[in-house]
Amino acid sequence: MFTRAHPFDSFDINDLNTVDAAVKELLREEMISPSSADLIVAHVLGVDHCGHKYGPNHIQMANQLRKVDEIILETANELFSDDLLVVLGDHGMTTTGDHGGDSDDETHAGLLSHTNNVSHHGLVVMTGAPGRHPESDTQ
Repeated sequence: MFTRAHPFDSFDINDLNTVDAAVKELLREEMISPSSADLIVAHVLGVDHCGHKYGPNHIQMANQLRKVDEIILETANELFSDDLLVVLGDHGMTTTGDHGGDSDDETHAGLLSHTNNVSHHGLVVMTGAPGRHPESDTQ
């Protein structure tokens, strides 16, 4: 079971920043503190809210994605060599920002894994698109 939880009100789609900013700060604290945690789960909502409010192709979506990129980069930079960072979407999104149906746009979501272990260093991106295979970009 989880030893700590930090729930936030999250159902205001007009609020793109409160939950994500709090998650970013709490994640930063967890990453720099000595911890016996085997698993840390961080759930950001700004991209989902932005999709509902503006749709996936709006300039605000690019801004939200940059904020999530910052969280991912900061987290990746704090990893120990035996840590694994897994980033995944819980659903996709239609061109109008909806989800919950069974279309490919709604059911396919991204997955990224990263480690700082030099013997396993690299990036694997799984698109989730039918008939496509994961592309590997090892560095």
